Amino acid sequence: MKIMMISKIKDIFFTLPFEVQLRLKNGSDEFVNKFRSNGKMLEIYNIPGRNMTVAIYEVESAEELTSIVIEYPMASFMEFDVYMLSDFDEYTQQLTVKLTGLINR
Repeated sequence: MKIMMISKIKDIFFTLPFEVQLRLKNGSDEFVNKFRSNGKMLEIYNIPGRNMTVAIYEVESAEELTSIVIEYPMASFMEFDVYMLSDFDEYTQQLTVKLTGLINR
């Protein structure tokens, strides 16, 4: 299943010493590289000026996504919004069938 995760850095992160921020940022880069290379993170984008990222994951379950998030070095300093994604073409086909069925009652 595809999952979109929007993550926002909590303000407390910016109170950490710069050395700690850099260490966490470098760990975050390693995390992204690991999950991009193993195919679990399909895409990742920065939202400029918002201290936010949007990542698309391909996982088997919510539990798998949880185990991925647990590995994220900055997880304690982030807020996450998670959304399941469905294929748009399949959605519109199903909607067409449903609406057609309601019209033809």
